[in-house]
Amino acid sequence: MSRIADFLSRDLVFPDMQAATKEEAVAFLVNALYSRRSAVGGAVSREDCLRMLMERENLQSTALGDGIAFPHARIEGWKEFVLLIGISAKGIDFGAADQGRVHIVCLMVSSLNEPYTVLQAMSALSHFFLDAGLPQKIRLGGQYDWSDIQQLLLAQVELTGQVVAEQVMRPVLVKATLDMDIKEATRLMHLHKMDILPVVDSQDRLMGEVTCRDVLRMELPDFFQDMTTISFIRHIDPFEQYFTDKKNLRLEEAVLRKVTPVSGQATLIELIFLLAIKDQAKLYITDDSLRLVGIVDRFTIIDKILFL
Repeated sequence: MSRIADFLSRDLVFPDMQAATKEEAVAFLVNALYSRRSAVGGAVSREDCLRMLMERENLQSTALGDGIAFPHARIEGWKEFVLLIGISAKGIDFGAADQGRVHIVCLMVSSLNEPYTVLQAMSALSHFFLDAGLPQKIRLGGQYDWSDIQQLLLAQVELTGQVVAEQVMRPVLVKATLDMDIKEATRLMHLHKMDILPVVDSQDRLMGEVTCRDVLRMELPDFFQDMTTISFIRHIDPFEQYFTDKKNLRLEEAVLRKVTPVSGQATLIELIFLLAIKDQAKLYITDDSLRLVGIVDRFTIIDKILFL
């Protein structure tokens, strides 16, 4: 098992990075990399390294939310994995899904034959920084001792040997609550263009999911499931009184579908088995208290594994 200290040294950490944009932040760290560790890039030039990092960043933001971004690239001919960290007190707009500014930029470059090192480093670093509350302390101008944090980072943070759910999961940006009625839940689906919503209780514990399919099926009689055609009654409108009759029903009373939570330590092959063989549309990742912490779907696997 590798440690972050195997890839990161104190001279590659910049606690007062001056950058106003994501382009400036990435360029600053690339320049620092080539002035301090140019040999790790092999024959890859500074310009090519910067270009490929920005191409990946412009394809989809590497800001995962909570004030942390992970600009990265896998480059043919690159010699060894490298990591640099820049801290921005003012914060930088990386186009994060939660619309927050980024205060911690972790830049990573690896070779093509190191497919999972970036994922493992992202998971380990995000856990470490969030557990320490560092992004929030920086954002609020709070007191923190960077030298102590850096010492803990180098001494304690390890990379796991396997890719697991918590390394590939996406943050939960939209969710329904048990006390919502059907109209509120379908409005969320409409606004966010989602056909499945996780449902949580007041403690953020996973209770199930609500799907467009189940909402639509509410107004259809059970015997429809045994029919091969409905051409002879195709003019009936089952939704004529839909929101008049059912809009105030709470989710747990009407369309809540029970789901099985998935551990953050579930391996990649377990995730693929559930998605591809068991045909589960979404996997809900929970902590030990069953609080919902992330989501994995088929697109997540394509995005994070095949096109990292």
